[in-house]
Amino acid sequence: MKIAIDLQACQTPESSRRGIGRYSLALAQAIARNRGAHSVQFLLNRAFADEGSGLQRELEGEQEALVETYRLVGYDAASSEDRKKLARLNDELLNWRYACTGADAVHISSVFEGWLTGDAHVSGKIDQVPGAIRSATLFDLIPLLFDDAYLSAPARADYFARLAVFHQLDLVFAISESARHDAIRRLNIPSERIVNIGAAASAAFHRLPDPTGQAASEVLSRHGIGQRFILYTGGMDYRKNLDFLLDAYAALPAEVRGHTQLIVTCEVTPEGHRDLQRRAAARGIDGQTIFTGFVTDEDLNVLYNRCELFVFPSLYEGFGLPLLEAMACGACVLASNSSSMPEIVGRPDALFDPTDVASLVRMLHALLAAPDRRRELGEFNVHRARLFSWEKVAQTFIGAIEDAHARRQGKPSCAPSMRRARVALVSPLLPQRTGIAEYCTSMLPHWSRHFDLELLADGYVPQLDGIVGSYPIRDLAQFRGNANRFDSILYHFGNSPYHASMYALLPRYPGIVVMHDFFLSGLVQWMDHTGGVPGLFSRELAIAHREEALLEIDAMARDRLPMDTLATSYPISRRVIEHARGVIFHSQFARQLALDTYPDLALVPSCVVPQACFVSAPDPAERQAARERLGLKSDDVLVCAFGFLVETKDNPLLLEALASRSVADDERIRVAFVGALEPGPLRSRIDAMLAQHPMRSRIAITGYVDGDEYMRYLAACDIGVSLRSNSRGETSAAMLKQLAAGCATIVSDHAAMSELPANVALKVPAAAEPLARALELLAHDPRLRAQFGLAAKRWVEQCCQPAHVADQYACAVALLTELDHARCARRLVTRIAGIADQERLDATSTAAAAEAVAAGLALHPASGRWLERPS
Repeated sequence: MKIAIDLQACQTPESSRRGIGRYSLALAQAIARNRGAHSVQFLLNRAFADEGSGLQRELEGEQEALVETYRLVGYDAASSEDRKKLARLNDELLNWRYACTGADAVHISSVFEGWLTGDAHVSGKIDQVPGAIRSATLFDLIPLLFDDAYLSAPARADYFARLAVFHQLDLVFAISESARHDAIRRLNIPSERIVNIGAAASAAFHRLPDPTGQAASEVLSRHGIGQRFILYTGGMDYRKNLDFLLDAYAALPAEVRGHTQLIVTCEVTPEGHRDLQRRAAARGIDGQTIFTGFVTDEDLNVLYNRCELFVFPSLYEGFGLPLLEAMACGACVLASNSSSMPEIVGRPDALFDPTDVASLVRMLHALLAAPDRRRELGEFNVHRARLFSWEKVAQTFIGAIEDAHARRQGKPSCAPSMRRARVALVSPLLPQRTGIAEYCTSMLPHWSRHFDLELLADGYVPQLDGIVGSYPIRDLAQFRGNANRFDSILYHFGNSPYHASMYALLPRYPGIVVMHDFFLSGLVQWMDHTGGVPGLFSRELAIAHREEALLEIDAMARDRLPMDTLATSYPISRRVIEHARGVIFHSQFARQLALDTYPDLALVPSCVVPQACFVSAPDPAERQAARERLGLKSDDVLVCAFGFLVETKDNPLLLEALASRSVADDERIRVAFVGALEPGPLRSRIDAMLAQHPMRSRIAITGYVDGDEYMRYLAACDIGVSLRSNSRGETSAAMLKQLAAGCATIVSDHAAMSELPANVALKVPAAAEPLARALELLAHDPRLRAQFGLAAKRWVEQCCQPAHVADQYACAVALLTELDHARCARRLVTRIAGIADQERLDATSTAAAAEAVAAGLALHPASGRWLERPS
């Protein structure tokens, strides 16, 4: 899974040096450290290049984390109305860039960046970024909770527009349980979509080995601070309740204030600093109160370590990070009993009512006179602070993303449409003799529940007898004349000559491709040798695999390397994938194989839809009849391997395992290879093995069998064996049929088969000994065979039932089309032009938008493949 994190909050002047920016950076770095098998990409706004340059270097230091910048249209000094017009452009540009990351999850660090002023922008239409889990951090709802103090009339509408972004998200990450509860209560967001991930202190804040040493004393001296002091750090806005602290300090006895200063650290303007001094003077404490202004983390760490008390009187905190920082340093802390602060402090005797000055005065006076009590509270705080860590925060974040992604994968959903999509099906159909033709013909009634299907059949008439439904059939000329009428074109590609016409059709009429085989080299080879396109194999191999294959192409041209060898080594499927609007694979393995082979085509939208299975389990009478017809005794154990015998199916490995004494000595075991074995090196090898095999009289190779005979063996089978080596991304239809029939099945722990649940099939490595042990185990334990068979049958019914697979196809077609549109540069340009026309934007704004598009294309060259397409 790929997680993209927009870290604009770490760049803006409003947030970068405050709690939001610090939190966002720490969380992002922790996610990168704890990403496991996931990849992480950071996104930065190029408008803050000076602020972001050092940040970018810091982020690039995170192991294997990518950093990408995006360009938007600058706001400069635009009026409020003009900002809204330009924001429409930036919504389109930013959503496009998010889509181009190909991320499975997109996280916005703060939805309030650029609120009213500045060049920052947060998409107000984040729900239009398809495919990804969309999330954002919720720090607090302070303007909503204290609207009289924070929301002026002009700002109110914009603030509520930003709050609306939270309703567009799949997940909201609250930084405290208090903030989570507020969002549920005040924003009416369903509780299951809001996760409390908490926060943690930076490692910069810790106990000093010698807090009274010379280095620490120099920090105090530099700021004019004495040996004893009460510390406060934070902002000076209304909800920070600073006047309350000044009142409480002023109410302490004069002799206490005489030897204990009040230190206030916060970044303020010169005018703000003068205002603080006036407020202290009005209370008669100006000589005992020091306003340091901004201090570095190093200096603040010393102050936390040296203070007698740390007091945090805030009326409301989303989390209250300074509290935890002070606790990590062993400070004795006192905090308000409101919002998130009780969650952090963890003990009622360190909390006070932030409206009751007298109670705080009593607590301050008592604790300043009780050094042992302060030490006890400080020790508690150190241990308490260790419960909060960025590793836990990141792991909770990633876990929530994983759960949301798994739910979406397990239960695909698509928005209901007002009309059925018109879909052209481009695939071989019966009576053409290919498994894909049989598969697609059988799926027609199920697909037709979702789509208005029209079938392309050029040069033959599809055999649809017994297929429910009516399907218009077009020849190639009719298709070309009507291609723009279709919402989607659905191509089913396999590695056989039956797909040759599709190979040339796809680049002209792009559509969604179902890759039944990732390797298409056999198809390209046939088109070169037999299909009338000489030289195609070499040309396509060079394009698809470039420098990697150049030497071998040259060797083939000199007749030093047979084409067959290259066809088994290289998939040669680039042309198909790069012209697809989206790709459907039958397994995660096949999808990953494509991404690994053609990483530059990662922008092509793809997803996984399982292969449907049309076989159902035989009833006991059918099974008994099948076994009698095959001459099996009641206690015989029939082991079957179904399908053509070819190198990739490891048939010799099965013969080797069957030759082991523990299996061969079991006279009950009968073996059938149900499929054809063509003449060639493999047949010679198998014939030689059978001639010496201890079970040769009990092993049969049936040759090609018709459908009835195939089903007879399937009904009679006790143990099915499906092996694969050097998989080319295919999914075994024969294996699915075995599982559906309730056969206890042994499979290779390899490729797509390794994705099967552990209770559905017995997975073995590619070696004779473990395969023999698996055969012996199942042969001797009928109860275990029954358990595997029942689990397999239920799994197929749940995951591979044709109607259910058709539902997933409908969702996949909708999603891939949406993703393709979201990444389509041509469509983006069209939409930007439309907005510019509607809003009557000047040439400067449209030129800036064009530069932003160009910057995106420079970072994602592959996305340019969409520019020349019809939108």
